Amino acid sequence: MRACSVVFTVLLFGFFIGRGDARADSAALNLVEGKSNSGANVVNNYVAGKLTGTNGFEDIVTIKYDERGELEWSKEYHPGEGRQNVPDAATTSQTLDSPTALADTTPPESAGAYSSLNAAVNALATGGSITIDSPTILNADLVIPPKMRVSFAKSGSINLMGKTLTINGPFQAGLYQVFSGGGKVVFGHGVVKEVYPQWWYDGGGDYTGALQAAADTGIKVYLAEGTYPFTALKIHNQYANISGAGVGKAILQFMPSSDSTAVLVQAATAIPIVRGSITDLSIRTYDTTHTKIAINMVDTSEWNLERIEINCTSVTNSIWTGGYAGSVGIQFNGRELTSAHKLYISADRPVVIGPCPNMFLGVDIGLDHFSGIDWYLTAKGYPNIEILPNTPISNFNLGGSQAWDCGTYGLKWYNDISFPVSFAIHISNARWEQRELDSTGNPGWMFDIAYPSSNIRNVLLENITSAQNANGIRLRNVMWATIKNYLYPDNTLSSLDVDQTVYPLILENCFGEWGSKSSIVGLTESLLIPHTSTGSSLPLNAVYDKPHPSMDNFALESAYGIQGKPIGITSDSAVAITPNASLFGLVSITTAASASVLYFAKGTSGTLIEIAHSDPAWFSTAKDHPGTINTYLDADNKWYIQNKTTLNPLNVSWQSLGLRGSFQ
Repeated sequence: MRACSVVFTVLLFGFFIGRGDARADSAALNLVEGKSNSGANVVNNYVAGKLTGTNGFEDIVTIKYDERGELEWSKEYHPGEGRQNVPDAATTSQTLDSPTALADTTPPESAGAYSSLNAAVNALATGGSITIDSPTILNADLVIPPKMRVSFAKSGSINLMGKTLTINGPFQAGLYQVFSGGGKVVFGHGVVKEVYPQWWYDGGGDYTGALQAAADTGIKVYLAEGTYPFTALKIHNQYANISGAGVGKAILQFMPSSDSTAVLVQAATAIPIVRGSITDLSIRTYDTTHTKIAINMVDTSEWNLERIEINCTSVTNSIWTGGYAGSVGIQFNGRELTSAHKLYISADRPVVIGPCPNMFLGVDIGLDHFSGIDWYLTAKGYPNIEILPNTPISNFNLGGSQAWDCGTYGLKWYNDISFPVSFAIHISNARWEQRELDSTGNPGWMFDIAYPSSNIRNVLLENITSAQNANGIRLRNVMWATIKNYLYPDNTLSSLDVDQTVYPLILENCFGEWGSKSSIVGLTESLLIPHTSTGSSLPLNAVYDKPHPSMDNFALESAYGIQGKPIGITSDSAVAITPNASLFGLVSITTAASASVLYFAKGTSGTLIEIAHSDPAWFSTAKDHPGTINTYLDADNKWYIQNKTTLNPLNVSWQSLGLRGSFQ
């Protein structure tokens, strides 16, 4: 429990007098309703039990510790049924016939009455209740049994003396120090739902030891509202969970004295660390000198980061910055099923994705099944998102609202690994603003993805808006790339740069501002729908494909049909338009003389059915038919266009729309 960690319930009994009610006199408790205990520590003498009464009316008094560790109480009146049981009962029953009888309730043992906590526990054997109301020590490893309650007054604490204390019974303490002296605290299953660093904090201004001790319990760590100065935190337990009171409320204030990591998430051995989370907190620093990483995620599986802020609290600088290589907000180093939602990071290098240090069956492990939703990133002198060399990624999704500010690139990925390949990359709803120049003084790219050693498979970029005074999208060695709903607003630089290593390339609903440039080199247009308005450097919709190695008028792998380049056919000659017989669907042929025809092709059967034409005198489906443009399947199982007209050369373009077989 976060606020009130010690609760006692007792029953005080009044007497029925006429139509009114007589309230029990609380003087015996020396309490003032709604206030902290103002007298001697009387309430500590009473515990919850099976308290029974013989009258018909009862008062319930609830006694609890508040967050400051002080006792407070409240009283409520209700009619009873004679015998009344109180939950969370002690081992004995008391029959109370008057309010003063409460003073006879057996008190819990005070650990201060014994030489050590060990002696107090041994005196109670297997049950009872112990109150730690003054400093005590642990002189040997100790296990507190399930039926023994341990509660702390604010004045009480345990010096562990380097020993291990295992608590299997009910545990109650406020937000103040109750453990010291190193050692280890182990909570049994279900004893507490969460632990607090305040239980280990000595008040000296540095929470490092307290945070680490809390994390080492393996129980959820809750950070109440406040600031926690620290120098390092290592999360190595499986199923770890750190949760704060909220962004800007629970603040981990990093105080590095050298290049270092604030929060390291990594298993103690070379295995994944699984099923943990860090949520609802801020990580900040005043340091602007040292190279640092706010959160370093190493070989994580089924981990969740959510609602996390990272920045600098310097008066003159809000960027998490420092060091020759720049400081990193969050670095993800491999494995699977990690999600990062609602990140607010201002850093030299907000997000870095690197290789996993642990290999699986001798294969490099990258980042698989990653989900990043709602990121607000601000970079300084580096890309907003970097994917480092030797980092394969797969089923990678960035979505929600991707707001990227400043920095030299939006996302930069230069990968030189040949195996395993990266695939299924989906990035949506990204907008980059206020770009910076790169280290050479030139504008960078919103997306710069180059994979020289092999291909990335299936990349989808959609709902993308690039920055002013920056280049747009540059791709190399990407198979099956789609750019959808893309707006490029700059009117001088490059909206798109791809070459023959990017195929097929699908552009859908794209626009490049008038005056911008695009470079599409070494690809064949399979489908092209230009903008109705002039000036766009990008077509509205288009499909580009790799040319066939032996037929430069043929697109190799397009699923949208194929479109040949304009062909100049000399008189009495023919040009093959496919490498085999697998031509299916609609085929249109247009000449420079404005004559055109539309056929339906049935592939290997050689059937070509004429659907429509501009002039029947121009076209034929028979080889060597005189005076016409002939389209036919020849004996070598290739489709040809033949010029038997008087035009020399005959300039022809053609296109196939519909399903087809393999042309490879």
